[in-house]
Amino acid sequence: MIPYEGREPYIFISYAHKDSDIVFPIIEAMYDRGFRIWYDAGIEAGTEWPEYIAEHLENASAVIAFLSNSALESINCRQEINEAINQKKDFLAIHLHELTMTAGMRMRLSLIQAMFMYRHSSMENFCSELFRAKILAPCLAAKEQVVPAPAPIATEATVSATVAQQQIPTQETSVSLPETPPQQSVETSNPEDFVIKNGVLVAYKGNASVVKIPDGVVSVGYAEQAAAMVALAGIKEVFPFQKNRIITDIIIPEGVERIGHMAFAHCESLKRVSIPESVKHIDSWAFWGCFELCEIEFSQNSQLEIISESAFENCSSLVKLSLPKGLTDIKKNAFRACANMVSIRIPLDAKMDSIKEDTFHNCASLEEVTLPNSVTTIEQGAFYGCESLWDINFPKSLKEIGERAFCSCEKLEWVDCGWLGSLESVGKEAFLNCRSLKTVNLSSTLKTIDEDAFTGCISLGRVELPRKTKMPMFKQVFPKHTVVKRT
Repeated sequence: MIPYEGREPYIFISYAHKDSDIVFPIIEAMYDRGFRIWYDAGIEAGTEWPEYIAEHLENASAVIAFLSNSALESINCRQEINEAINQKKDFLAIHLHELTMTAGMRMRLSLIQAMFMYRHSSMENFCSELFRAKILAPCLAAKEQVVPAPAPIATEATVSATVAQQQIPTQETSVSLPETPPQQSVETSNPEDFVIKNGVLVAYKGNASVVKIPDGVVSVGYAEQAAAMVALAGIKEVFPFQKNRIITDIIIPEGVERIGHMAFAHCESLKRVSIPESVKHIDSWAFWGCFELCEIEFSQNSQLEIISESAFENCSSLVKLSLPKGLTDIKKNAFRACANMVSIRIPLDAKMDSIKEDTFHNCASLEEVTLPNSVTTIEQGAFYGCESLWDINFPKSLKEIGERAFCSCEKLEWVDCGWLGSLESVGKEAFLNCRSLKTVNLSSTLKTIDEDAFTGCISLGRVELPRKTKMPMFKQVFPKHTVVKRT
């Protein structure tokens, strides 16, 4: 990898050399994707090092700082971070692990866009979200300049590793996907194109763009645990449509009850899916990385109950979605990084008690959300980084708002939990950097507000709190200019 030297927009990389084993595979993945990147790969003899760094930092369009305890202890890394902030560079901080920060550095980075690498289940998952960061877009070379990474060979071991969802490796990792060779696209219902075992569709061998799944199928792919067992047994037919690059439309017939684990993952041409009344469970990662998926049609009398972890994560073409009222659970990360999602409606009468961890994390275009009246908990990071969110209802049943639940929701202007509501706790950094937040109505039942809950809410002038509400001693909760009245 050759550091970029030129006049086009490029990314300056700041990192501690002790973290090279973690950072270099990411830099390589970005390089292969076509990003113009400069990092300190070595300098010519006689070059003045501070001047050399300063020149490339000053000319950079964007800065990525890979943060670790080693980086924060490095004088050079700290200088690069401070100088980038002082120059008002587009800045992305990538946390490699949980950090121990000084108060000054925490305050310095509090307004900076951040990603938490260690929270991602795989390198591929992390890189997919990283590549879509808006501030990096100007640094992406034209398509004809992109050097494609070599496609890995699929083996039984890689299938097992995918099912097991191994943690992010620290060694060299390929994030490219094998290409499906272009073929003629024709609509088909030929039974010979499908492999069905005991009502489970386990493989598709056709070459159609529009596919209607045959009658008699009960499950499209396996449930997550069953998929893992099948893969470990050495059976290759596990994920029926995974990585298919031809299919644009899927028609699922009545009678199908489950869409299995990774059933349609990485179907990058898939645009439309019709889900019948009978489907009760959309399993984990079912539509992960279907970047072109823009239309999901649910039956009017849908019996859907559960949308599992990361089911629609990185479906970046979804814009509007109305979910069935029978839903009882949406698992964590279900719609994470759906970057162009503008509105999502969960019926008010749906029986759902929580919005799970990171469900809508980094849905940067999300403006409007309707939550069910039954919700009692909004978990950690549920709406983190939803920078366009301005319209959301807070149910009277709501008792807990978790850590960083609405962090960096920069367009959010009001939070109304109702004085007669049920809210009991607001977690650490729950509304951190909600810069437009002007009005906050909290409940008389409120027991605790954790540190930095409203730090960075520069438009918040006044808040009323119950006298019994406990706040951490010697810790900031509200901006210094905010008037807090106890009633």
